Amino acid sequence: DLICSWVFDKDPQIPVFTEGTDKMDRDDMHASLTMFYKEMGWDPQLGCPTRETLQRLGLEDIAADLAAHNLLPV
Repeated sequence: DLICSWVFDKDPQIPVFTEGTDKMDRDDMHASLTMFYKEMGWDPQLGCPTRETLQRLGLEDIAADLAAHNLLPV
């Protein structure tokens, strides 16, 4: 996932998490995405569901199809 750089770079004089601003910290955003992906059963490096997640959701046929095209995380 990509986030526009302006949310990190705008208003350099205002600290992140200041009330009334939407400015973010890159490291915090990356950590949040990683935690979210793990919680959802996704590969945090690739940003897509793991084989186990697809199987848990009853999508074995999709997992097999993706694996046949080398599109699943290892």
